[in-house]
Amino acid sequence: MTTVADSDGLHLLVADSKNGYAWKTAAVLSEPQLPADTWIGNSCVMDDHHAVVVYAPRTFTNKPDLMMGGAFTAIVNLDDGSVTKLPFTASLAYFDPTCSPATHTAVFTALRDTKTRLVTVDTKGATVADTTAEGEITSAVPTKDGVIGAAGNRLVHVDRKGRTTRLAATKHAPYGIRVADDGTVGYIDRTGNTEANVQTYAHGRKTTVASGRLTEMNLRQGTDGTVYLTGKASHGKGLAASGIKALAVSPDADLSTRGRLAVDPVVSPAVQSGVATIKNAGRGFTGTATREPAAETTTGRTSHALTITGSVPGTGKHTSQKAAEPGTTAGGKASPTLTGSPKPQISTISTATTADADPRANDPVDTDRWCSVPRNDVAT
Repeated sequence: MTTVADSDGLHLLVADSKNGYAWKTAAVLSEPQLPADTWIGNSCVMDDHHAVVVYAPRTFTNKPDLMMGGAFTAIVNLDDGSVTKLPFTASLAYFDPTCSPATHTAVFTALRDTKTRLVTVDTKGATVADTTAEGEITSAVPTKDGVIGAAGNRLVHVDRKGRTTRLAATKHAPYGIRVADDGTVGYIDRTGNTEANVQTYAHGRKTTVASGRLTEMNLRQGTDGTVYLTGKASHGKGLAASGIKALAVSPDADLSTRGRLAVDPVVSPAVQSGVATIKNAGRGFTGTATREPAAETTTGRTSHALTITGSVPGTGKHTSQKAAEPGTTAGGKASPTLTGSPKPQISTISTATTADADPRANDPVDTDRWCSVPRNDVAT
């Protein structure tokens, strides 16, 4: 599973190994009330069938309050494409949301002033815990009795009542936190401006198992609980015993649920077009134009078909596949955070209606009239 920023919404793409990793769109998430040139977001998977997502217009990153706690939240059923939009917002930070394959739960983080809200949900969208902790908690991962995350230069456990307990001291804020099935915590700790260590914490003991450059390694996790070290790193003696499996793939790649396919970041045609438009903007500027440029006479249509590239860790083979333009998906109905509902909003493909499918879309007659004579009705 991977996500793609696009102008019509945040696309969730899925592929199954038994179908030769043929990609299809599970859902396109957006909010009909909000205009946006690009929808962005993050995701993780709780199990083989459910993804958890934060999504928002790109411009939310320009406002600190929206960036740190204003993104919309949802759970997507990867099998049938149904979408459960949740009645709270979260941050767009790189670590949000984070999933636990052991508990089949996910935690959303929202940072407000001097406190952090941590909301843990299950695969049905039910709230398992809604916790407020003092200070800034980042990279939080759900556990059976709370979350494990970072509080400054400390690895901490936060219980369901918001009480924080230090587990280990670190040089800087630990990130990429993953909790294995046996309770071992893996994370990355920056040691300098460009270097970092991969460490584990288990049974009260901290161990360095690998090291490398900050931008060249990452920690990922499969739905079977396996933790993967991706990218380039120098492996220590304790790496094999830690249970962490090294994969020679890009640290920016999304891994399949069993680590058999690494997917490169996908750039949609709409985003490519936007980048091309602003490229070199302002360079060589000497003065204003003497007259306005001619208005565009025809509106171009942006394709939402996508190209997905990646590699197979087992063989090193590179892949390139296509995903067709999505049809009707269940991700376009309004979030309960916008409608004011305190309950999750569930929609399925069978109940979703797009503007193109609505018979009123191309009908000039005002069907929602207030007076007895509808506007634009030539029969009256």
